[in-house]
Amino acid sequence: MYEAAREITLQSVEHVERLDPINRKVIWDDGKQLSFDESVQRIGASYPELLVELIRSHLVGWLEMGELPGDIPSEQMDEMDELVTAWADELNGIG
Repeated sequence: MYEAAREITLQSVEHVERLDPINRKVIWDDGKQLSFDESVQRIGASYPELLVELIRSHLVGWLEMGELPGDIPSEQMDEMDELVTAWADELNGIG
């Protein structure tokens, strides 16, 4: 189940257009701007057999990987990376 949740989560985030770490939003390719938990629910709605906790864990892991979606100018990449790291830390209860 763990690996299935990982694969499905990684496939799902291919539909993330960009992140807004200041407002803590995930912007999907259909234009929906969802909170992190709403994004977990979005993925879980399509795969009710998966535990929401596993989807959440893998989505946090995706944030921590630092492979940010969208075209981010190189001069903004460091700042964006710091904001996303802080967001992931917050979701993990760190800081």
